[in-house]
Amino acid sequence: LKSVLSRMSREKAAAALHHLRTFEPLDERDRDAQRRKTERAQNARIYIPPCKNPARREACLADPERFLRTYFPARYRLDFGKDHLAIIKSVMDTATNGGRDATAAPRGRGKSEIVKGLMCYVVAAGLTRFPLAVAATTALGKRLFRDFKKKWELNDLLYEDFPEICHPIRSLEGAPQRAGRQHIDGVLTQIVWSDEYVSFPKVEGSKYGGVKMTYYGLDAAFRGANIDGDRPDFVLIDDPETRESAKSVYQINDRELILDQDIAGLASQEEHLAIVVLTTVQNSYCLSAKLTDRSKRPSWNGKRFGMVVKWPDNIDLWDRYIELRKEAQQKGDPHGLPAVDYYLANRERMDEGCEMITDYFKELEVDGRQLVFSAIQQAYNQISDTNREAYETEYQNNPTEQAGPEGIGLTADLVAFRLSGLARGQVPLQTEKITVGIDIGKRYCHWVAVAWWRGAGGVIIDYGVMEVKGNEDVRLQDRAADIAASEPAIYRSLVDFRDELLSKQYTDADGNVRPINFVLVDSGTYTNAVYEFVRQVGGI
Repeated sequence: LKSVLSRMSREKAAAALHHLRTFEPLDERDRDAQRRKTERAQNARIYIPPCKNPARREACLADPERFLRTYFPARYRLDFGKDHLAIIKSVMDTATNGGRDATAAPRGRGKSEIVKGLMCYVVAAGLTRFPLAVAATTALGKRLFRDFKKKWELNDLLYEDFPEICHPIRSLEGAPQRAGRQHIDGVLTQIVWSDEYVSFPKVEGSKYGGVKMTYYGLDAAFRGANIDGDRPDFVLIDDPETRESAKSVYQINDRELILDQDIAGLASQEEHLAIVVLTTVQNSYCLSAKLTDRSKRPSWNGKRFGMVVKWPDNIDLWDRYIELRKEAQQKGDPHGLPAVDYYLANRERMDEGCEMITDYFKELEVDGRQLVFSAIQQAYNQISDTNREAYETEYQNNPTEQAGPEGIGLTADLVAFRLSGLARGQVPLQTEKITVGIDIGKRYCHWVAVAWWRGAGGVIIDYGVMEVKGNEDVRLQDRAADIAASEPAIYRSLVDFRDELLSKQYTDADGNVRPINFVLVDSGTYTNAVYEFVRQVGGI
């Protein structure tokens, strides 16, 4: 004690002696509390093991394809196709240089799996310090986020090669609340591993400390994805639309505004923000169609990929293939064996000029016999079982150009496909109003009856053509005179049609008769006849 005090100043020595004289020994309770505190501090202390394979780590960081195949071999077993390589290049170029990029890949090509793997790569390669995962809905965005977390939590190869990231995460042992006490030699790692966002541990010598990641859905309003003063620098959007939202003009416009204003406005003026959209085009007017059409949105550098790069030269042979397949299916052969035999007998000519995005196909086998022998045959099986327009949309990202009221994409095929399942004249129980619309013509007037319910939902319950009798011989050269001569017959036809409407009995499933509430007439050029009819009748 004298030796220690002799090395102190007089003031400090006096203070130490005073402390020793007044020191009271800890009781059992205080000693137990002190012991627990020491144990907690010791348990929260971690040691970072060395990288097990530095050569493998560096090789993978230099090559994103190698990174994906090495660390996630079960997810990427097949060769990458042209669309996969384009997606990888798009993410790499945009994450490195900033800007925007939109790529449409065929449905079923594992696009989302590429997205999940690349989210890990851009972080590991140091291309981003705050990636933001965005999807069509919040639930889908959270799936991307959870997959990102699981890869760093559970992947053993990542743990071996990136211990400065993975070891602190594993040391939490599934208890995020431990993060606040975790330290390395008394220095807190400041790791965050919550269900809402993550922040990578700060480890001496590591460039990953403070790297963040979170998620959003385009179905929810969001602004200012700011965490601890950090803003996202890379936004990866996987499928910005649902099947429902891609049909809604309102939702299409709303999501476009989110991309152009909310997401684009995340970065500060001093920073660049990289935005990549990976999607599939669902129709000719949806958001994905806009973003991947350089004539409409050139700033997005849009690209579209289809399963068929070049269609075969001898389409007539494939038309015959489809005929044989359908004929066999009508007779009870679901796999169309005659069509398979026809393809094998003519395969060389049928394959001429064809180029696919990938040669991979599912080798369907039934009763020991192989039925599918190429990717193009698989494509034509899908075309046969649906139709060419559906295949162009689902697998080619080349939907038929559609136009309709307010650009909703109404086509004859779309209308024919929307079946209500009700008998003609039957009214849905939830119906609140029934309307009849009439389109006036010189000799024929087309009409339709529609049952409507709250929320602007409705179905067609009846339709037909009203013949205008008495106008068969009206063919005057002067257009005004021809119209005037035709109007009396149109007036009489409308009066007769009114009586027909009043006699109709539209009933619901409970047998209740539902009245017609409104009749809307498009007079066209025959205004006088229609207006006179309305004045005289005064209603239905």
